[in-house]
Amino acid sequence: MNEQERTDATRYALGEGIWGIGVGLIAPLTVLPLLIRMLGGGNIEVGIVYSLATAGVVVTQPIGMLLFRQGAGKKNFMLVYHCLTVLPATAAIGAIVYFFAPREATHGMGRALILAAYSLEVLMIGVIVPPWADWVAGLFSTQSRGRGVGMYAAFSALGVSLGALVAAKIRGAMGSALSNYALLYVTAVCLFGASLGMFSRVSSGQPRPEADRRPTLRDLLARFAHSLGETNYRSYLVGRVLLTMGAGATGFFAVQFHSPQGGGLSDVTIIGLGAFLTLPQALASYWLGVIGDRSGHRAGILIGGVAQIAAIAIASAGRGALACALCFVFQGIAFAATWVSHQNMIFETCPHDNRIAHITLSNLVMSPFMLALPVATGWLVSSAGAPTGIGLCVAPSVLGTLWLLFMVRDPRHVVLEV
Repeated sequence: MNEQERTDATRYALGEGIWGIGVGLIAPLTVLPLLIRMLGGGNIEVGIVYSLATAGVVVTQPIGMLLFRQGAGKKNFMLVYHCLTVLPATAAIGAIVYFFAPREATHGMGRALILAAYSLEVLMIGVIVPPWADWVAGLFSTQSRGRGVGMYAAFSALGVSLGALVAAKIRGAMGSALSNYALLYVTAVCLFGASLGMFSRVSSGQPRPEADRRPTLRDLLARFAHSLGETNYRSYLVGRVLLTMGAGATGFFAVQFHSPQGGGLSDVTIIGLGAFLTLPQALASYWLGVIGDRSGHRAGILIGGVAQIAAIAIASAGRGALACALCFVFQGIAFAATWVSHQNMIFETCPHDNRIAHITLSNLVMSPFMLALPVATGWLVSSAGAPTGIGLCVAPSVLGTLWLLFMVRDPRHVVLEV
């Protein structure tokens, strides 16, 4: 990394760390599912939460692709956009919990409003994801991007770990009243604001002259066709879809260990054990980034696939605090691979000059599976029981990992026909 890359990496990582603390307080894989469950929600609603958390931002990404040519130079606008979307939506959820949680008769309305506010938040954020990703990717060279992404992913995971511990402490100190969740959301709003302030100190990026002209819809479709014309990229998408089919079980880990079959752990214990998810994620993020910079990011993808298999197997067959902690450790490594290795794989498989179109296409291909599979897994868990439903998700995870091992090459070793 050169001096400017190191400065931007440090400042961006601090911003992600502060944001991560806020996310940890209201984590969509632990806090939010437990909140929905305590308000009387079922497995389908828990699946909806996971679908929104993982794929909701994908639905509206084509809008961002059409509105923005690139992310470089758009930093200030994107920060203001976050202030007008994320902060009000998060505050609204806190207010909903405060007013609707105390009375059981209003729990159904509270759940509906929480899901509506959360849906609106992630859909609005989706618009800005393509230019935001393009802005951050442009801050680093190919040879240093793995470390840059790994660094801020690690800080984010550490922040989420701290937030999870604080959330558990607040829940433990203030009792089991549902209205206490409101404090977590209000605190998260303040931290998100501080994080955006840190992001404002990162470079705006250098606009690319070749991206000055706004592409027409016909141009964008041509870029889509160009991307899909690359055999290695298509093979990568197949493997990614298979892994996503298995990852639908992730949203039910907390609920499983909260149930008698999983050991009957309390919500405070599960929230606290969430640190075992994010601390390994932090360590693995930078490690996978270094590996990716040196030898390509395919290795990190394979490591993440194996970790996902282990996490699902433990969640299906294990019970108690130790099993929960081990499950979260492996899932943390899988999350690190998703953020660092898969993200860089998408950047590096782009065969043309419109990176935003390539990023959007990748997410569009994945979005139907990311949205539907957690809800389908919720139905499977309800029908077959949590251990069996979660355990069945091992099969596509194994198939996806094997496919990526034998059918996908590292893009740096592929000669493109432009």
